[in-house]
Amino acid sequence: MKPSIAIRPIQNEILELSPITEDVVIIHFWSRLTAGLAHPVGVHQVDTLILAVLTKQQESWLIRALENVTLTNPRTGQAILRDD
Repeated sequence: MKPSIAIRPIQNEILELSPITEDVVIIHFWSRLTAGLAHPVGVHQVDTLILAVLTKQQESWLIRALENVTLTNPRTGQAILRDD
């Protein structure tokens, strides 16, 4: 039996929010994903910088476009975590 580990799967930090209209917003945010024991390489964390366009429809915000970039060391390919 594998031990259970309590982890927070996703942590987001808003960097910038730019309203275009009342119903359209552009947002930049950090997202940290924590993978658990079921992941092929085991428990680890990955940071991505995300740019998204959201629109409001019937009081709900929907993601219409999203682009993410994982930060890595260009010499080694190793993922880089941002400072907390």
